[in-house]
Amino acid sequence: QTLMPYTTFTDQDTTPSIKAGNTFLVNNSIATNVTRFDDVTNGQFIFLIFANANTTIKYSDGGALIKGNAGADWTAPTNSMAIGVGVSGGMVYLLKGT
Repeated sequence: QTLMPYTTFTDQDTTPSIKAGNTFLVNNSIATNVTRFDDVTNGQFIFLIFANANTTIKYSDGGALIKGNAGADWTAPTNSMAIGVGVSGGMVYLLKGT
């Protein structure tokens, strides 16, 4: 049962847009590195739900616009989640969860 409406990111998108809402399903069919998010709004909260373990959040890319996790990349486990907030300059602070 879905508790809130969500938008599914495009499969294998390394820079998915968060313009369409706040809650997103991440369901990549193969290993995919997310290096930043497009269309970030200052103060926008985002909730990511990972359907499988095919997505790595790249905190460590040079000039990365995803901050958190002490700069270490994170491969999201199946059925995990992350919460983030957009800040100026297109940056997202993202807290991983389980």
